[in-house]
Amino acid sequence: MENPNGRFLLKWASTRKLGRQRYVFRNGFIGFGITLTVLFTLVEFVTRGSLEMSYLISRVVLLPTLGIIIFSNRWDSQEKKYNRLQV
Repeated sequence: MENPNGRFLLKWASTRKLGRQRYVFRNGFIGFGITLTVLFTLVEFVTRGSLEMSYLISRVVLLPTLGIIIFSNRWDSQEKKYNRLQV
């Protein structure tokens, strides 16, 4: 059986080569923020038959911002774990 820490180290080593900005942009802004914005907007449109502009603007601003915050913190925690396990 493979060591889970060894797997983490290998995976994070390749992820960190992308760099913090690309990681946060790709996973937080696009993967989390834009994806949820589109999903929630589609749900609103399907269930209500229309879009409320104030909700749309809120989603476009808040969800990508939240994604950036979450994935910036995730980067920091993964880096701490990586550095701790490198020893």
